[in-house]
Amino acid sequence: MKKDGIAIDESHKNRSKSEVTNEDFKSNKEKKLLKKDAKKAVVEWVSKTVENTEALWEVPISQSDSALGFGVDTKHIQSAVGVPYTIAQKYREFTNPLIEEMLKKRILIIPNESYEADELEVRRQLLNWYRNLSKEEKNRLPILENKISTWRILSDNFPKNQSLLDLNTIKDAWEYIHDDLQELGIINNDYRVMTELIYGKSKESQKARFDILAQRALNIKSDFINPSELQPFIQVEQLFASTSTIVSSESGKSNYRIASNSFMDFLSELYGNLPLKIVTVFDEHLLSRYRKYLERKIISKEISSYHANTLLSSVRRTLYRLTQVRDMEYSFFDINGFTVSRETDVKKPFTMNERIQVLDAIEKGLCQSRAALIPYKKTGWCSKKYAGDKSQYEIYAKFSDSIGLSRLQKLFKF
Repeated sequence: MKKDGIAIDESHKNRSKSEVTNEDFKSNKEKKLLKKDAKKAVVEWVSKTVENTEALWEVPISQSDSALGFGVDTKHIQSAVGVPYTIAQKYREFTNPLIEEMLKKRILIIPNESYEADELEVRRQLLNWYRNLSKEEKNRLPILENKISTWRILSDNFPKNQSLLDLNTIKDAWEYIHDDLQELGIINNDYRVMTELIYGKSKESQKARFDILAQRALNIKSDFINPSELQPFIQVEQLFASTSTIVSSESGKSNYRIASNSFMDFLSELYGNLPLKIVTVFDEHLLSRYRKYLERKIISKEISSYHANTLLSSVRRTLYRLTQVRDMEYSFFDINGFTVSRETDVKKPFTMNERIQVLDAIEKGLCQSRAALIPYKKTGWCSKKYAGDKSQYEIYAKFSDSIGLSRLQKLFKF
C-alpha cells in the first residue's frame, strides 16, 4: 500500500508537472495568437466600417503623430474592437483608411488655415448631433432671432467648449444647419434677410443698430417699440441701448451690447421666443433669477466669475434705468455679485503676517474657551499625582495647551 501510495503520489506529481508545462505552453501560445488575432480584428473592423457611412459618422478622432495631426481615437478602437488600450494604440495606424474615407465624404474637412484635431472633432460632433435629429426634434429646437440658441442646447452630448464654437470651421457647420432649417420652413428666410439688413452680419453693423436704438427717447411706456415675431426682444435691446448712453467709452458700450445678448438668451429660456413686452414680464425678482442663470454658467465653466460680474453689473444698471421710465412704476430687488478669484490663487500659501494673525486668533479663542469652561471637578480616575494638588494641575493644563499651540505653529511653519 505504501509503494502503491508512493506510486500514486509520484504519478500525480508527474501529471501535475505535465499539466503546468502544458498550461504555460498554452498561455504563451494564446498570447501570440492574441496579438495576431488583435491585428486581424482591427483590420476586419476597419474593412467593415469603411463601407458604412452611418458608422463613419460615429467615429471620433483625436490628436496623433500622423502627417495630418489626427487619427481615429484610440479609446474608440479599444471599445469597437474589444482589445486592450495598448493593443489599440499599437495598431492605430491600420485605421487610417477610415480617416481617408471620412475626408472623402466630408465628415471631416481640413481647413486652409492652421487647425487642431479638437476643432475638426467638434465640427463632426455638431453635424452628427444635427443629422440624428428627427423632424419633430428639429421643430422643437430653441430658436432665438431665427438661429439656434447654443446656450440652451449644450449638454453632455454636445461640445461645451465655447471658444471652439467661434472658429470658422464650426461657424460654417452652423451655417449649413441654419440653411437646412430654412429649407424645412423652421427658420423664416424673410426674417433672415430683414435681420441681416437691420442687424448686419458684422459687429460694426450690430453696433450701428445699437447706436440707432440708443438715440430714441425712452421716458414713458409708449416710447418702447412694439415687439413682433421678427423682433421679439426689441424692447430689451432698446432698454440696454438707452442705458449704454451713460458711458462714453467704446468698451463700456460694448459691455452693454454683450450683456443685452446674454440677457435675451436668459429670457428666451424663461419665456421662449414669442414677442416679449417688458411691462408684462419684468418683475422685482428678475435680477435674482438672472444671477442664478449666470451662476450655472460659472459652475459649468462657460464664463468666468469676472465676466459674470460685468454682465450682472450691466443688467443691474439697465434695470435701474427702467425704474426711471415715469409711468412704468417698476422696482427690483438688488443682489450682490460674485466673488472674483483666480484659479492660481486657490493653493496660494499664507503670508507671514497672515500666519501670525491666524495664530493670534487661535490663541485668543483658546483663552476664551478656557475662561468659559466649568471649573475642574475631581472624578477619582485621574492620576493621584495631580488629583489633590490644584497648583500642579494648573501647570499640567497650561503645559498641555502650550503643546497644542506648538503643534499649530509647526503646522503653519512659523
